[in-house]
Amino acid sequence: GGPPPPPAAATATQTAAALDASLLSEGVRCVQQRCVVPLPMPVPLPFPHLFGPVVSRYGDYSGVSAAQPGSTQPVGGGVVSVPVLTRLVATRAYAATLALQRRQLEGAAGSAVGRQMLMAWGVGSDELAEARETLHDLATGYGSGGSDSDDSS
Repeated sequence: GGPPPPPAAATATQTAAALDASLLSEGVRCVQQRCVVPLPMPVPLPFPHLFGPVVSRYGDYSGVSAAQPGSTQPVGGGVVSVPVLTRLVATRAYAATLALQRRQLEGAAGSAVGRQMLMAWGVGSDELAEARETLHDLATGYGSGGSDSDDSS
């Protein structure tokens, strides 16, 4: 009997390998950035109380309830950080958002007030052209085909 032993914590290398294997198995076309940071994620107040009594101060499964004799964990939580593995994924639907952002940028830059504001921010015609091209390329990459406007960036 008794609780199962706590699982071993994965290293940053093991986590990166698991993430890479997951991405390959899904057939993801183009991973633009992957980052594994071996630091715990701080848990903001008032959320530590949401964890059960077998979760340690640093988010590990301890197998020992805080209510049991010999436990070093405060009863009622006390979790300050947790290990996290997450992924941010954008779907083809994001292409429409990028195309809209490009049209809005072009609309703003097309007015005298908009051009004046961009100049005040230090955004010249070269930076504006680069932003338009980046938004177009991203929208195309997410599947819009760039058909929302002409290709003359």
